This record gives sequence, C-alpha cells and structure tokens, in this order.
Amino acid sequence: MTATPSDPHVAAGDAHQPRHARLLILGANGPTGRLTVQKALERGHHVHALTRHPETFPLTHERLHVIAGDATDEGVIDAAVVRPTPSSAPSAHPSPETRSRCTRSAPAS
Repeated sequence: MTATPSDPHVAAGDAHQPRHARLLILGANGPTGRLTVQKALERGHHVHALTRHPETFPLTHERLHVIAGDATDEGVIDAAVVRPTPSSAPSAHPSPETRSRCTRSAPAS
C-alpha cells in the first residue's frame, strides 16, 4: 500500500512520514498487550499502557507511560484518555458515548 497525503496516517505534505499517535493500550501486561505496546513504540507512537499490575510491566521507554488500573473502571478510562489541550480546543473529556463504548468493550476480569 502506498501512502498518500490524503491518508489519515500520514502527516500533511509528506507522504513518507507517518503521524505519531497517542495510544491507550488496555490489558497492556498480557502477551498481546505487551506486543502491541512494543510495536507501537517501534513505530514512534506515544503509548499509555493500562495494567492492573504495573510493578510487573517489563517495558520502559521515553514515550511510554504505564498506568495502574482496571479497564472496567470508568474513572480509570476517563483519567487515561484526558490530556491537556489549549483553551481554544474542544474539550479533552471523552463524551459519555465514548466512555460507554470503552467500558462495554472491555473484558470482564
């Protein structure tokens, strides 16, 4: 697949430089979560890794922030997705629909 400037994963004006996203990985301490975190970091993304056991999380990186918490806790998800924004930007707080979708899709522990 060839990237084009209209591709949402490519920075405007440069079809060869991918955009780097801020990602929240739920279940980051499981085998799939760890691999996902590792691959995201390798691709230059900033990663927030949510795990119930951060003390056993084996990865470290300057673009990695490990968050202690349970993915089924709405407050934990809210805190994990909120980020500082300029006052002119739309609210950084997720909509109730987003929180509901995240909580509903999270596996029960």
